[in-house]
Amino acid sequence: MLVNTGLAFDIPPGWMLKIHPRSGLKFKHGIEAFSGVIDSDFRGSVMVLLESDDDHEDTPPLRINPGDRVAQASLVPSPRVTFTVVEQLSFSERGEAGFGSTGVA
Repeated sequence: MLVNTGLAFDIPPGWMLKIHPRSGLKFKHGIEAFSGVIDSDFRGSVMVLLESDDDHEDTPPLRINPGDRVAQASLVPSPRVTFTVVEQLSFSERGEAGFGSTGVA
C-alpha cells in the first residue's frame, strides 16, 4: 500500500531524507515501511510504501488514520560524486570475496 504522508520537505543540496521502518508497526501488525530515499531536488509530498508479511495473517486489518506514524526518516549527507572509469582497482585484502568473507555469519 502506498501512503501519502502529506509532508513535503525542502532538503538542502548534498543531503537526502532516508525513510526507515518503525519497529512497533512490524512487531504488532507485520507491516513494514519500505526503506527509501528522498532526493534533495524532490518537492512533492513524501509517499511511503508499506509492505505486509504473511506471519500476521491472524491480525485484523490495520486502519491508518491521519497523523499515524507509519515510518521515520533521517537527514543524511549525500555528496555529489564523479566516477572515473579505470582499468584496475586498488588492492584490498578482501579483494573480490563476497558475502560472509569478513567473518560475520
